[in-house]
Amino acid sequence: MQQMPPQQQPYMQGQPAAAPYMQGQPMPAQPMMGQQMQQRGQSSKSAVVAGILSFFFGGWGIGNFYAGHTGAGVGQIILFFVTVLLIFIPIIGWAISALTGPALGIWALIDTIMYLTKAGGHAYDGDGNLLQ
Repeated sequence: MQQMPPQQQPYMQGQPAAAPYMQGQPMPAQPMMGQQMQQRGQSSKSAVVAGILSFFFGGWGIGNFYAGHTGAGVGQIILFFVTVLLIFIPIIGWAISALTGPALGIWALIDTIMYLTKAGGHAYDGDGNLLQ
């Protein structure tokens, strides 16, 4: 009987199919055998408060800082300061800030809607706990 290469071997009953480089290793999002899946807790922070903060102070990233999403909050505050500094550069700066200003407002509006509907990652705080 001729030996088949590993990628062409037929599926063996009772054995899970796994990529050759992953054999014996759990997928990153799965617990090891015998371990329990980690449960997410309840956050003391509110999604409604994060949405309201994002609506009124979204240009500064306050809603994201409140919810613990510091990376997004830092991104918003940097974009805010870049937009303000570009206003002082005639013609080209005005043109660029005419794009970055509305982009910042749209970002804040999307954050507001996502916090209020608890969509995607906006349902959780920075520690992975479910927002109230």
